[in-house]
Amino acid sequence: MDIKKYLRKKIEYVLQTLGYDIKYAAVAFCNNDLADLQCNGAFALAKITHKSPIVLAEEIVSNLHLDGQFEISIVNGFINFKITDQFLSKIANDCAKSDRLNIAKVDKPMNLFIDYGGANVAKPLHVGHMRSAIVGEAIKKLNIFLGNNVTSDVHLGDWGLQMGLVIAQLMDDYDMGYYFGKPVPKVEITMSMLDVAYPKASLRKKEEPEFYERASEITLKLQQKVAGYYDIWQEMNKVCIAMVKASYLALGVTFDLWNGESSVNDLVPYVLDYLEKKHMVKVSEGARIIEVAEEGETQPMPPLLLLKSNGAQMYPITEIATIVDRAKVYHPDEILYITDNRQTLHFQQVFRVVTKSGIVDDSIKLKHITFGTVNGKDGKPFKTRDGGTFKLDDLIAMVTDKALEKLRENKVDVPNLTELSKMIGISALIFGDLSNVISRDYVFDLDKFMTFEGKTGPYLQYTAVRIKSILNKSDYVPMDITINSDTRDIVIQILKLIDSFDQAYKENSLHSICLALYELCSTFSNFYNNVKILSTEDYITRQNYLNLLKLVYKAIDLGCGIIGIKIPEKM
Repeated sequence: MDIKKYLRKKIEYVLQTLGYDIKYAAVAFCNNDLADLQCNGAFALAKITHKSPIVLAEEIVSNLHLDGQFEISIVNGFINFKITDQFLSKIANDCAKSDRLNIAKVDKPMNLFIDYGGANVAKPLHVGHMRSAIVGEAIKKLNIFLGNNVTSDVHLGDWGLQMGLVIAQLMDDYDMGYYFGKPVPKVEITMSMLDVAYPKASLRKKEEPEFYERASEITLKLQQKVAGYYDIWQEMNKVCIAMVKASYLALGVTFDLWNGESSVNDLVPYVLDYLEKKHMVKVSEGARIIEVAEEGETQPMPPLLLLKSNGAQMYPITEIATIVDRAKVYHPDEILYITDNRQTLHFQQVFRVVTKSGIVDDSIKLKHITFGTVNGKDGKPFKTRDGGTFKLDDLIAMVTDKALEKLRENKVDVPNLTELSKMIGISALIFGDLSNVISRDYVFDLDKFMTFEGKTGPYLQYTAVRIKSILNKSDYVPMDITINSDTRDIVIQILKLIDSFDQAYKENSLHSICLALYELCSTFSNFYNNVKILSTEDYITRQNYLNLLKLVYKAIDLGCGIIGIKIPEKM
């Protein structure tokens, strides 16, 4: 049950009956001995009605009929609600019987298309790709859980100049004649070859104008699907996608679609023709652009570049073509893009062109969710010791090693110790990322993230494993839960966890669920330290505790499942 929604609707009915605006019915959790929830709408109402907040609060309370579910008090105009133990018991049992803690689905399910991942092929994923993958996967799981129909797309960067650069470098380093029909042995393209070719080509692009021009010509030929160049690209893509899939899967991230910019190449002529017929396209030094600045803007808004002077496509036109394709094939109500904040300008420009041109139905909402950078303890973007970009696979290996070290310190002995270490290490990455407000930068602190105590992923896992161990050793028998002063705080934290799902959905940020999970685990740990559950002699009391533990485990498991953390058997 979403207790805040339940109580708010009761107050809304009273306000409506009294002739007041229902927006003053907002309810919030509070942490004091007087109340579990609080409504302070009387203060805002007082400014409009010129009545005392206390008088208004008394007027509202006198018309509230809550059937003994809450103890109500008024303090200086604040309306305090303390849930009775009897009502908490009913809520706990209702949650225990539900596989989703009685969390309601959205009133109006929508078709949601989520674009996240965005890795460029031909090079390994790095730490920056971690955020889009972790955040996107959690938002996807949350939306599916709440009843939306979701399609996810990795949207690979497999087109454009970076492909031309790598192909040019490969042609310099190897005899690629086989791909152009020459009677020479076929060069099998490998990831290790691409690992060398990509940085080499990127450096040459800056220092060798001739190489840059040749790569640009190759890019155009690739986009025209000229044999040889297109064949090399297909081989590259095959190798790269296998690598990218493995790296994402290590984080527990999957996609419905593995499309890239290349998938809409054939739509680009239609898009260009459509925009030209709308008289939006201009020619500037041979390039095709669209002016997107609006009158009165104080911030500079550069034009959107569609095609280079040689006719090669630029990223924005494939982005627009992708939106057209998604609208036609998947009929989304909303398309959600999850990228770092450096792409804010790009999406502002693209969304303006799409909206002004009417190239897709204006009922489709386009939304850009931005995230900050992962920084080191020095506050600068997280780097390797030699100053290079941290590869995602290396980062996963690092947290796995750290977890293995912790498990050996704790003398954990299980057959699959390496697998367990990886599960714990990944949980540290996920929680360390999602527990922050998505739009903010955060500091990657391996020692802090890996502790089995405190606000970390391993702590959530450890708490759940502890509960599982207690239940496995117990004489647990299913029965109704009775809440009293010893156990009520735990159920209140479960109610806060339930509320956090709604907050996360509205904000497209999972930090509220992370915080609620931590608070639930912390509250349970305090209970566990004060109550000897298995040695409780009274059978009914012991079974009451065990059934509550079963509910706590269900809540932790559900919340961890949404954010992508797996619960191990032992740790």
